[in-house]
Amino acid sequence: MLNRSALMSFVPMVAVSAALALPGLAGAQVVRPGAIAGMVVDSAGKPVGGAEVVLRHGDRVIAHERSNAEGKFFFRRLRAGLYVVGAAKREIGRDQERTEVKLGEISRVLETLKK
Repeated sequence: MLNRSALMSFVPMVAVSAALALPGLAGAQVVRPGAIAGMVVDSAGKPVGGAEVVLRHGDRVIAHERSNAEGKFFFRRLRAGLYVVGAAKREIGRDQERTEVKLGEISRVLETLKK
């Protein structure tokens, strides 16, 4: 059994050994994904609820959802890069906007539907 002074000298050695064994973790930073927050409005600037909103990255559709009653939508957990956000609602119109997503940031998009 170790006495108190032997134990106290052992603890720092374990900590140093762990830090040396895991060098990549010592200075690691948490990288948070990006997001897109947006709003769909009509040509008069009034919010459009229930619009279909589609998110594309390159040639792929990444996600889709509908705008809420206030015309708002939100896409989360996105990688950095260029995206295209398209919105449409029958009888009102459609729009498409490009936006860049950066890690840890929220990109804002306004979709103004036009016929």
